[in-house]
Amino acid sequence: MPKLDLAQRLQAVLFVAPNPATVEQLATATETTAKEVKAALGELSKSLGSTGMRLTELDGQYRLVTAPEAADDVRRFLQEEANSDN
Repeated sequence: MPKLDLAQRLQAVLFVAPNPATVEQLATATETTAKEVKAALGELSKSLGSTGMRLTELDGQYRLVTAPEAADDVRRFLQEEANSDN
């Protein structure tokens, strides 16, 4: 099994994170430094640019979100899911 680089590991952590995460939290989770995390977050943001996901930062906290271009599809899916629960 190939080893994941730090950007890929951060993507996995952020995917399961229930709340936005700070650089410090991500550094602790990946046993790396804040400097390494910041650099890898830049790489991750760039690599996600051509996918349906985006990396956002607000007040020093990072999270994965869906791309705005996918909003209509996501909205329809969530509405269908909500309707099927009834």
